[in-house]
Amino acid sequence: MPPKKDIRKAMVKLMELTIADEQTHGNWTYAAVRPLETPERPWVPGVHRRGDCSKGGQWIAYWAGAPDPFGMDFGPYGNSQTAWSNLQHLDHASELLPGDMITFGRDGQKHLSVVQEAGADPLLWSWGHQGAPNNYRLSQDSRERQFLRMPIAAYVPTPEDKLRAKTGWFAWMQWALGEGDWKGHPKSAKGVRPNVPRPIPVSWWKRRAMFLLRRKRGNRPTTKK
Repeated sequence: MPPKKDIRKAMVKLMELTIADEQTHGNWTYAAVRPLETPERPWVPGVHRRGDCSKGGQWIAYWAGAPDPFGMDFGPYGNSQTAWSNLQHLDHASELLPGDMITFGRDGQKHLSVVQEAGADPLLWSWGHQGAPNNYRLSQDSRERQFLRMPIAAYVPTPEDKLRAKTGWFAWMQWALGEGDWKGHPKSAKGVRPNVPRPIPVSWWKRRAMFLLRRKRGNRPTTKK
């Protein structure tokens, strides 16, 4: 495993090599399926690869010796939304470094790419279709996007990161009402949405309705013991 100071450089080199590998051998097959086992390490050219955009980003990190962007110890599951919920969010594309990631779509549900070259209009590595991996500029993709820091150097999660990592009905309720841990944020603030299903299950909406109705009432007397 390369020293931490060289990991981003190793990721960039792997992005260049894997693009050249597909162009030379045509051996990368796009398939959005799970489970997908982690490949061998170190990376070897000329080997058939089968996966998709998010697994490609995870494997680039794996081959370079970076942490798992999914936070799943390089297991067979996870996707772009897993990275969206696991990684630190940045405010601007200009903050991105080589090896950082970008997810696209609401809550990162559409696509994941890896920053190959930083700058005002970053160059991105992508395995998003048959014939990839390839690279393209961020300005060529108009979809909603999120800028994510790969934790190659340790970081302290922000309060917003912690809110996005919360799960379950109770977290959803607090977020939707702007209460509890979400106090001080607008109701249903998009930037701090917890890691809950989309769409919300019908059972959650029913439970919410009962909760809001009952909390307007006084408590019934307790049974004597």
